[in-house]
Amino acid sequence: MEKGLVLLSRYRRRYEAESAAGLLRSCGIPAFIFQEDLGGQVPRLEGAMSQYDARLMVPEQYLEEARAILAAEPGCDREPDDGCSGQGGEDG
Repeated sequence: MEKGLVLLSRYRRRYEAESAAGLLRSCGIPAFIFQEDLGGQVPRLEGAMSQYDARLMVPEQYLEEARAILAAEPGCDREPDDGCSGQGGEDG
């Protein structure tokens, strides 16, 4: 049974969330960004109020792996054929 999405982290700026999501996706982890901007009416409030933070969410079954990947930047430890960019955690 597939579990729902859970909050991995919040970012004040959307581009920071996009960067983290890109890293997770390159490691084969589905990542989704949610950010309320009232239909584009308040884009300048990004980072000014916490309710407008970008929320990075992943499926619950990937939560621990996603946390480990973000903690071990710049890359993931999976082999490139497993969906990883091959940047390789601590080995660089």
